Amino acid sequence: MSTPNVPPMSRSLQRITLDTPFHIDLSWWKEQDKDLHIFMREICLQYGIELESIEDAKTEVDLIDPNSGEVTHVSKAYFMVRTRCATRDDFITTNSSLVDALFKAFLANGNQPMTVTELAAAIGKPQQAATILRTIGGRRIYSGMRPFTAK
Repeated sequence: MSTPNVPPMSRSLQRITLDTPFHIDLSWWKEQDKDLHIFMREICLQYGIELESIEDAKTEVDLIDPNSGEVTHVSKAYFMVRTRCATRDDFITTNSSLVDALFKAFLANGNQPMTVTELAAAIGKPQQAATILRTIGGRRIYSGMRPFTAK
C-alpha cells in the first residue's frame, strides 16, 4: 500500500481559497516516479488516437499558439491531447469523474493556473466550486493538481 501524497509542511500551512490558482505540478509526477506521458497516451487511446510507443509519446514537437503565434516544444502525447482530444465535445462530460474532469480542464487550458471558480466553469459545474476546493485543496494530491506557486 502506498503512502498518501501529502504536500510539504510549508504548503500545508498555505491558506487555500476559491481564488487560489491551481495547476498540474509536473514535478509531482517525477517525485511519485510516475510518467505523465503514459497517462496522456491512455487519454489519447480513449479517443482512438494511438501513439506507437512511450518513446513516440515523449517525442518533442512544436505547438503553435493560434492567438500569439508563440511556438512551444511539447511532447507528442501532450500535442495530441491538446489538438485532437481537448477540442472534442466529449473530452469533459458530466459522466467524467471530478478528478478526471479537472485534470482534463488543465490539459485543455495548457496547464495555465486556474482558480477553483474557473475550474468549475471549465468543467460545466459552476455550483460545485466548494466541492472542487475540498478535493484539490486538501492534503491529498490528485494527479499532481496543487496550488500554483510562482518560482
